[in-house]
Amino acid sequence: MRKKWSILLIVLVVGLALTGCREKQKSTPTQLDTAAQEAARQTQEALQAPRGTNTPWPTPWPPTATRVPLSSPVSPTPWPTKDRSDSTAEPSDNDVVPGEWLLASFTDEDGQSRRFEEFLGRAVVLQIASASCSICIEQQQILLQTIQDRYDTGLLTDTVFVMLGVIPGETPGLIRSAFQSQLAAEWVTADLVESEETPSDIVFGVASADLLSALENAFGPNVLLPEAAVMVMIETDGLSHPFTEGVVDFGTLRDAITAYSNPPPE
Repeated sequence: MRKKWSILLIVLVVGLALTGCREKQKSTPTQLDTAAQEAARQTQEALQAPRGTNTPWPTPWPPTATRVPLSSPVSPTPWPTKDRSDSTAEPSDNDVVPGEWLLASFTDEDGQSRRFEEFLGRAVVLQIASASCSICIEQQQILLQTIQDRYDTGLLTDTVFVMLGVIPGETPGLIRSAFQSQLAAEWVTADLVESEETPSDIVFGVASADLLSALENAFGPNVLLPEAAVMVMIETDGLSHPFTEGVVDFGTLRDAITAYSNPPPE
């Protein structure tokens, strides 16, 4: 009997020892448990950390390739007389009398056929233009500043400003859009010209083959090159004054518009 109890006691002790080992093994984390805990910690840190961005603000604004920043010029306000000797304008001496170029057609933004002949009795400022010409943008900017100056001083009267495309495939609307997108700050002046508030007008057009030929005969071959920056002052009787080639500066353009375009005040 005593032997039997001894055997049961031994079995009980061994069982308790095995149970303690299993509990000890459970309380000691394995390598897999350690890895899982580390992954959970890293995930929690990542969630709490501030998130970055691939496009940090502010992003740099792309430079404008064709925009030429100019300071706003200030001009005197005297009214030059119609006497050419009193004018400070500097068109070339190669005045062009009315000819076939007045009768040849160009197409405007509405698809209508127009002729310079219809502007007789009004002054015209003609700018040869192209949607892809950077120097045309620069000249247009100066022209808009000049128009605004003449308006502000009360010297802008009945004048038609014609931007004439000479590149095949371009449209009047394309040229206007190119100018407007590059000169957004100044485009309020173009809107002013087209408003009923002023007697002036702005016209975008594309020359026909006949007009291209007639312009070349009258003003020379460079009139067909937008990069030559050809501008022409056309008086009310059709007598025309092409400026020397290159960008016409503010002062020269302002004085020419006043001297050759606007009638003296009453």
